[in-house]
Amino acid sequence: MAFFEKIKDAFEIEYTYQYKDEITLAKLALDNGGNILPLIVPAELTNGTGLMNPSILIHEGKLIVNIRQTNYAFYHSENKKFPHPRGHLTYIHPEDDMKLRTENFYCELNDKLEITRSQKVDTSLFDREPMWEFVGLEDASLVYKDINSEASIGL
Repeated sequence: MAFFEKIKDAFEIEYTYQYKDEITLAKLALDNGGNILPLIVPAELTNGTGLMNPSILIHEGKLIVNIRQTNYAFYHSENKKFPHPRGHLTYIHPEDDMKLRTENFYCELNDKLEITRSQKVDTSLFDREPMWEFVGLEDASLVYKDINSEASIGL
């Protein structure tokens, strides 16, 4: 839990990633009193592999997120400062599985932005033999549509 106790401030993040004059969502949030906190789905559900940025929805006062989990890492050479033999943008996947797999987790958060509920999204009704190396629903968004009005919310 020591990881959660240290919340980085804007200066430390800016220094670490050398944002300089760039405007990023992280910098904007930190400059306006926000925090950056990790959302970690229990490893027994994900096999400890990569988690991606969430889709976020506030519905009836409840904070709901979809967290995408992958069996691979996406390597970026940071403007070719750290070259990789397979190029500056590379998918690194398990040796025994050449497919790039994605799963999604429905999660609910409390007021401290801690996960209070997490459940793997069941896509078994839609799963098919893959036609290429990407498998699963990538970039899922949470959306609420009120059928009685024109209001819809989603990211």
